[in-house]
Amino acid sequence: MRALVLVCATSLAVELSACNDAPVGGPRSALATTSPATAQEEASALATATSAVPAVSAPDASASASAPDALDTIPDEMLRRGLLVVVPRSLTKPSPLLIFLHPEGTSGPRFTHDLGVEVIAKMRGFAYATPDGARVSWQASSAAWGAGAPDARQDDELRAIITLAKRKPNIDPARIYAVGWGSGGFMAHHLACSVAGLRGVFSIGGAGPARTDPPCNPPNPVDVVEIHGDKDNRVDYSGGALDPKSLGSKAPLPPYPSAKETFEGWGDRLGCGPASASDALEIFSDLAPGETSVTARTGCRGGARVELWTVRGGTHAIATPHMVHAILNFIEPRGHE
Repeated sequence: MRALVLVCATSLAVELSACNDAPVGGPRSALATTSPATAQEEASALATATSAVPAVSAPDASASASAPDALDTIPDEMLRRGLLVVVPRSLTKPSPLLIFLHPEGTSGPRFTHDLGVEVIAKMRGFAYATPDGARVSWQASSAAWGAGAPDARQDDELRAIITLAKRKPNIDPARIYAVGWGSGGFMAHHLACSVAGLRGVFSIGGAGPARTDPPCNPPNPVDVVEIHGDKDNRVDYSGGALDPKSLGSKAPLPPYPSAKETFEGWGDRLGCGPASASDALEIFSDLAPGETSVTARTGCRGGARVELWTVRGGTHAIATPHMVHAILNFIEPRGHE
């Protein structure tokens, strides 16, 4: 093992420019100037989401790493796959840590780059981590990419990130979140079921545990937000099964739950009260005003909250910089509760 590289944003090889996309309005609104991609555009959604954000070169691990100790180490394999934990120098008080879980076919650093996270973290004040799935995907569910039983090694690696983060003075140990898209969205739900220390998870175009997955017994109360376009053509809003051909498999996969079943399942696991409608969000400017409806279950164990954000007219490609702002607008008030 070697010590994990902790990067201060202002020491990156490329100085990031100021961002002009700051959200406006109340705590549950977000300004958006980008729109969800059409089906034809989805294949290139990641590469074009924030083309204005410059590439960032990772620092040399041997120059940046401190001497490891028992709680300050990460497996070498994760370092070889490009893991970084970025703590902006501008953080002057304990701040949230967001662990970004990439979709299938890409990497953690690429995912955060394309979401503009480098800039948003400095603007909004949070640290972030960029882990990679071992197989260019996450082994999170029998019904998802990387189908099969969850891999205990990836859980241990992510526990190591959380353990390290809790020792850093600029990271609030009570505000550690996972944010995943596609395969990463399935993984976010898996982490909520199996890894202690998370305050909440956000799944964008993912799904909760399938009936063929191991029982979900969350180790602590956790906020769960499922964010799903009702026109998602990869992970259907109404539930279903992934096309095995797209995964290079001949055998059919078991079905994953619908967005509503995912939401209700978490509300039941956490002992929440009945569902009720909340204020709508405006995230995408080319859709109808208030395009993202919010259904919530509150009164959950430990003060947790479960929400379903339904993006009316949204496809699978709804992971954008402005979705990151909307997620932060959920997180920031929770830090004062």
